[in-house]
Amino acid sequence: MDFGKALLILYFVAANLSAYRTFINFKSNHDQKLLTKIGTTLVCYSIFCVSIGVFSSRLFFLSVSCLFFMPFFIDLYLVRRFKSQFAEKLLLFLDSLLLKMRVGAGFRSAMSVLLHEKSDLFSITLKKIMDYVVFSQQDSSKLPHFIPAELVTEFIFADKAPHLAFSRIENYRNRLKSVENFRRKSHQVTINIRYQMLVLSGLFVFLMWFSIQKFGYLANSRIFMSSALLYLIGIGVSHRIYKGWKWKI
Repeated sequence: MDFGKALLILYFVAANLSAYRTFINFKSNHDQKLLTKIGTTLVCYSIFCVSIGVFSSRLFFLSVSCLFFMPFFIDLYLVRRFKSQFAEKLLLFLDSLLLKMRVGAGFRSAMSVLLHEKSDLFSITLKKIMDYVVFSQQDSSKLPHFIPAELVTEFIFADKAPHLAFSRIENYRNRLKSVENFRRKSHQVTINIRYQMLVLSGLFVFLMWFSIQKFGYLANSRIFMSSALLYLIGIGVSHRIYKGWKWKI
């Protein structure tokens, strides 16, 4: 085994250790079933890297390099997924909270009953919020960054003004439902645009690959570069128009 291959093997081991360490950090904060799927994906990708390394050391190096960045993208995905799930679960939780308060329970007692002995991530997050609400002198930076500031404000008000707690929580729940319904409708409208852009992107890549195979890249490099530039400009303009739409609630 030469020195270059030994370095590649060490690089591969270091990349896997980095991914594994990040995965362990995720393990205590996210759904176990989802993390099992992510772990299986990482193992399969490592096997894929090894199979590539049999044919090309350069491709092996590039594919292994992706392992260093994969935890970052997985973290972004998990945070985005949890934020979406948190909004959905929060509506159901507020319905249950209002039901408890409607039958005579106070805000704190209703929260205590609903969160008692629950260990899922959503309940743990709400317990952190309640700890901050009850002991308001705590540093708010300790709260997860994805928690809506309005939620904390409403909980603090409900805790300090029990006689107005029910109406404030109910109004907040109704606002969340309106926003959620709006997001669902806007998503249904824009999903077709995203699919069209995805299909067009796939066709462009396929036609570009076919043209390069058929006519060669070096002889027509200016045409290919101009085509790619115009395509990227078109995608950018479409994205800007899409982001600039004004929706009416």
